[in-house]
Amino acid sequence: MAALAESHKFGFFLICIMIYLVLGCLMESACMLYLTMPVLYPAVVAFGFDPLWFAVFFVVMAQVACLTPPIGMNLFVIHGIAQNYPNPESPDGFTLGR
Repeated sequence: MAALAESHKFGFFLICIMIYLVLGCLMESACMLYLTMPVLYPAVVAFGFDPLWFAVFFVVMAQVACLTPPIGMNLFVIHGIAQNYPNPESPDGFTLGR
């Protein structure tokens, strides 16, 4: 019986990963938080996960999800920062941006 309960916990965790990856492709992390926490928090407590560690999991998944296409908001930030730095691999010193 304990193995069945553990497999349900693992399955719930995998479903959460998939939900956050899909939602991260479409929206910002704050929107994901407001949309999913009222639904997932009672399930997290019912499965016996520590809410603090689930919050850490959410932050990590939100950042990974914000890197995934088609939107990839963090990639826009990195591109904006890297425009003004020279490319060390370029012999002429072209910048990474324009």
